[in-house]
Amino acid sequence: MDKTSIEHLLPKEIALKAENVGVIKANMNPLSTLFLSIMAGLFISLGAAFYTVIIANNGINIPMVLPFGVIKFVGGIAFSLGLILVVLAGAELFTGNILLIMAVTSKKLSVTKLLQNLSIVFAGNFIGAIGTAYLIFLANTHLNHDAAMGLSTILIASGKCKLTFFEALIRGIGCNMLVCLAIWLTLSGRTVVDKIIALLFPIAAFVTLGFEHCIANMYFIPAGLFLKNSGDNKLWSLLDKTPLFFENLTWTNFFKTNLFPVTIGNIIGGLLIGIFYWVIYCHSDLMKYEKKDDLLKKYITKGRRIFKRTRVKGSIALHLNSHTIHGEIINISEGGVLCLFNGKDILQDESGTLSADFEFADRKIRISGLEILTVRVDPYNELKKRSRIAFKFTDSDIAVKNKIADIIDQMNKR
Repeated sequence: MDKTSIEHLLPKEIALKAENVGVIKANMNPLSTLFLSIMAGLFISLGAAFYTVIIANNGINIPMVLPFGVIKFVGGIAFSLGLILVVLAGAELFTGNILLIMAVTSKKLSVTKLLQNLSIVFAGNFIGAIGTAYLIFLANTHLNHDAAMGLSTILIASGKCKLTFFEALIRGIGCNMLVCLAIWLTLSGRTVVDKIIALLFPIAAFVTLGFEHCIANMYFIPAGLFLKNSGDNKLWSLLDKTPLFFENLTWTNFFKTNLFPVTIGNIIGGLLIGIFYWVIYCHSDLMKYEKKDDLLKKYITKGRRIFKRTRVKGSIALHLNSHTIHGEIINISEGGVLCLFNGKDILQDESGTLSADFEFADRKIRISGLEILTVRVDPYNELKKRSRIAFKFTDSDIAVKNKIADIIDQMNKR
């Protein structure tokens, strides 16, 4: 097995991957983004419901079965189901998408695109979460085990509506720092097991610490409100309480006391992680790779060029798994090439080494070893939806690389 296929990515490589993933996410079709966001709301809600069942009855109306920290940690592992589904099944989660700020700071993405994506995703997450809360309410699972799940649901929701603005804000910041770190770690993984293990502990940590996640709260609090306002006499007789006991649990408090400050906190927490990593790996000299990867250094670090780029007029026929796409060559060096293609998602599902036919300077050359370095949707001509894609020539094409170097040298001598 190829060694590189099982080793995790280094933080420097994760930074570049986070930027490029952000560009792809922000330029996705709005309808697709909305539906993937609804799915994310559903997934997080399933994790939240799982968490509610796990902690139900532990210390509620009965002696504590497990220590507080232990049951919260176990519940956090259960809650991790939501992010596992988001990452592996594919969905758009508002809190994770705050990391798109890395693409914005690198000028690969406009602020308008970022805000548009976050707005659509937030709305979709809300629809998915509150819809799931209502479906679970209709299923009457809250009556199971003498309404243990029902009581747990209402107590969780009521507790969240008792927080002060400052408490909710700070808990939101802490939460999304851990969620974004979980997403960051999953970007380094290459297998399903890698990604699951990478996110389990950051997510379990934020749950155990009692931090607040705005999308999860779109399930937790409406689920409690649906039960409180249901008028289900069987539920209240089993609980031996009345709705008046939870007077702070209202729709107004949901939006004003919890969702608003928690969302602001989540945004701040995500921005802290994204901007800190951008400064460390994408802006500073630490983004310089070892000499064996000089070309990557050239494309990532602005203004530092190891190979001299030569502007040329030429064409490229890039051979993908199922078809061939044609584009223009912008510039070329002995280490790689920068090309322009029509379309914004043309390489979304491509990985590994590609091959292409080049034509420039009255020469035709076939290259069988191309690796994708960066994908950037052209921000200056949005209507055409063009993609600038940088490729690296692999070491397997030494003869071809030397031939290209000779052609470039001849061109520069003219």
